[in-house]
Amino acid sequence: MSDKSRKYDRQIRLWGEHGQTVLENAQICLINATALGTEILKGIVLPGIGGFTIVDNRPVTEEDVGCNFFLDLDSVGQPRAKRCMQLLQELNPDVNGDYVDEHVEQLIDGQPDFFRNFDVVVATSISERTIMRLSNVLWEQNIPLIVARSVGFYGVARLQLREHCVIETHPDNKQTDLRLEHPFEGLRKHMEETVVTNKVPWLVVLYKVLQEWVDAHEGRYPASYREKTEVRDLIHAKMDGEQENLEEAAKAVNSSFGGGKPSSAVREILEDDRCVNVNTESNAFWIMARALKDFVDNEGNGLLPVPGVLPDMTADTNSYIGLQTVYRNQAAHDAEIVFRRSRQLLKELNKPNDLITDRDVRLFCREAANIAVVRGTKITDEFDKGYHRTAHIASGLETPNSLMGHYIVLRALDRFQADYGCLPGENEAESDTNGMKSLAAKMLSEWGIGTPLSDDLAYEICRYGGAEIHSISAYLGGCIAHELIKLVTRQYRPFDNTSIADKPTMLVTQSMSYASFDNNATGNSNITNEADFQKTAQIVVASIQKIQQNVSSMQRMVNQFGTAQDSPELKQQLHQIRSYTQQLISDTTNQLNDLVNCKERHLKIQRDRLVDEFSAVLNAFQAVQRKTVDLEKNAVRQARQASGAATTLHKPPGSHHSSMGSSYNNTSSNSGSMFEDNFITGSRGQTQEQLQEEIDLQALEEQERTIRELEENIVSVNEIYKKLGALVYEQSHQVDSIEASVEQTSVFVSEGVQQLKQASHYQNKARKKKLILALIAAAILAFIILIIILKH
Repeated sequence: MSDKSRKYDRQIRLWGEHGQTVLENAQICLINATALGTEILKGIVLPGIGGFTIVDNRPVTEEDVGCNFFLDLDSVGQPRAKRCMQLLQELNPDVNGDYVDEHVEQLIDGQPDFFRNFDVVVATSISERTIMRLSNVLWEQNIPLIVARSVGFYGVARLQLREHCVIETHPDNKQTDLRLEHPFEGLRKHMEETVVTNKVPWLVVLYKVLQEWVDAHEGRYPASYREKTEVRDLIHAKMDGEQENLEEAAKAVNSSFGGGKPSSAVREILEDDRCVNVNTESNAFWIMARALKDFVDNEGNGLLPVPGVLPDMTADTNSYIGLQTVYRNQAAHDAEIVFRRSRQLLKELNKPNDLITDRDVRLFCREAANIAVVRGTKITDEFDKGYHRTAHIASGLETPNSLMGHYIVLRALDRFQADYGCLPGENEAESDTNGMKSLAAKMLSEWGIGTPLSDDLAYEICRYGGAEIHSISAYLGGCIAHELIKLVTRQYRPFDNTSIADKPTMLVTQSMSYASFDNNATGNSNITNEADFQKTAQIVVASIQKIQQNVSSMQRMVNQFGTAQDSPELKQQLHQIRSYTQQLISDTTNQLNDLVNCKERHLKIQRDRLVDEFSAVLNAFQAVQRKTVDLEKNAVRQARQASGAATTLHKPPGSHHSSMGSSYNNTSSNSGSMFEDNFITGSRGQTQEQLQEEIDLQALEEQERTIRELEENIVSVNEIYKKLGALVYEQSHQVDSIEASVEQTSVFVSEGVQQLKQASHYQNKARKKKLILALIAAAILAFIILIIILKH
């Protein structure tokens, strides 16, 4: 292993040596060396990016030193681009750094081709006018652009992509293509020549049992769970004692079918106009995709090339290597056909032969089942009055706990800076808050949206005064650095359109919120392809994590009831988190229901796992709600008892007045003033008592309303349980019962332990018997020897 491989060993395990090579040849441009900007560069300098260039014409200020980790007091007054470049290079000497001490608009005006030298451009804290100009230039040059900003506890990142082709998507649930239903000639011949023993790979066992089942069912392959169970039972019937390969074959029945056929997402790519009609402008991806399409339509008979990758199996070395060689030879054969077709297309398009290498085609064929094409939108379009996604924005603003309001307030911040030449809150938060609300209202009015911006959001953004907080910038910078690596290496899927970091929500709910505005957050009931499934599944996973974290926060707050930390503010905060979590649970339930229509087995398994995780956090949420109800009811009961006791200690107002009246009748006129003073004082006391009683009554009514709301929430969550139960019941026949398997295994283990104990006991008894027999034999032998000696 070379020094470089040893240095980057961990990340090479993620994106491979070829991905590391691409990363080391990439160039990134950063516009403005803000705290966020330098944190982004840190995240790509450490993994070994080829080089970076900082474009910034500002000098270092004391404010920069306060929030930017890569600046110190000695840097004040120096060019910010130069100083940050120097300190960033110290992190990794293998990375080349450069800087341009100019404003980015000077480059756009004088050197628009300057940006063609870079793979990705990142811009932080730039004005609205600069965003629009830069967006237009980079869209025409087909260079990805990320516009990001960190303000106080908020952060936003917007990705502009014209088209991004991904070969290695690294899906979470990658299906192994074994071709059991469509065996190629080499596989069929190898299987026929191989005799089943306890040393052959389980794939051989499964193939032969499958053929028996197919012959008995008129050439039809198992499709339903019941039919696959029959195949599993056939394997179990052939087991004689402990045979690991047969056990592995039985376990692999459900996950070994369905490979080879293009998914709906791959079919969309193969039928895309850019694939069907390749031309001189086509890149290597589309040329290989066209060659792949020709293979599928001709030599492949509707199937993709064989990937040539086998899972681990228990077998002797020669058997496994022999089977692996069969798959690899077929994969090489299929890749050779695709490679020859790619070369033919290159020749027809007058492109150089070295544009596509044999290694490129082998990788493309291996990952053909999971290739993806991501097409984004232009940032400038969002500044158009006729923006086509206004209906989605309006819906988001009306959705509780949506982050669409954060998007609007951050857009209004850009408009404020453009109109007033400063960031909101730099001068006076109160007046600037009104200005922000006015700008947001104008923006929404241009889109035909009547929903106003939240006053709290407008005030919160002004309260920060445009300042960056290093910890927030570090978090957001790390996230954006990950996306940069995805874009550069063309591995994994980048985030979609816009991502918002809502740190105040995290401080309250202990969760980080995200929103992707190119995805419909309300769900899509027609999710049938894997790409849409994975997007929705990612949203569900994030929601489950948020709910779990919110429940932990609620538990801590509930534990503070009745202690010194108990306060109305605590209960108000708990109410907000509970309402937010309730809405999140409802949305997540709808999203899980949207995942029902996918037919692929591995997607069903993934969805069922999400349902189990969601059910677990629902149980925790219900437990906290029930505990809160019990505590609230107890508090109301105690308050009512205290109120009753207090009433018995005081006379009713009527009796008090009548006694004073009789006293008045029996006294002289000189005592009238004394009575008058006593009456006024008594009336004031009674009024105060009545007011206090009304306040206490209102508090009790508020607590009772809270209890009723909690009970309604518990009922609604119970309804969600019913929906989840129906969802699980519909699919329960397609997944083995893990719990039953665990219990059965536990029984087997217990029996095995008992048998081992018995065997140990028998073994000890056998040893004792052998010892006794040996002693008897020795005694007899000694006696015989003694007799012989005495005779002589």
